[in-house]
Parts: sequence; structure tokens; C-alpha cells
Amino acid sequence: RHSNDTQKLETTTKELLEEYFLSYDVDEACECIRELDSPGFMHRVVVVSVMLACAKGTPNERKLVAQLLQQM
Repeated sequence: RHSNDTQKLETTTKELLEEYFLSYDVDEACECIRELDSPGFMHRVVVVSVMLACAKGTPNERKLVAQLLQQM
């Protein structure tokens, strides 16, 4: 079971990814991830990003996540 902090970070990550999928602004998305200020959570950012892109099911979201992960 996740702690409340982890749940909040996952929710924030999902929200910022949804915004990124609309804005296509990879620099802003990376900045938001840095602002999470949780280095121990970065592996979950990767997992959440990939899971969300797969759940969306569109090539565009998968491409955007690939760009984001490359830039992180």
C-alpha cells in the first residue's frame, strides 16, 4: 500500500502528464517533474508515464512520453 505522500506524487504526476499531452511542452513537463523535488520517486514517474501512455492507447501519447523520458 502506498503512503499518502506517494499517492499525492502519483496524482500530481498524472495531472502533469495529462497537461503535457495537451500542451506538447516537454520543457515545462520536465520542469514540473523537477519541482516534485523527490529524487526517490523518479522511478515511479517513469512507471506512471509509461502506464498512462499505454492506457491512452494512442501513438501520440506514447511518442510524447518517449520524448519526455529521453529529456529527463
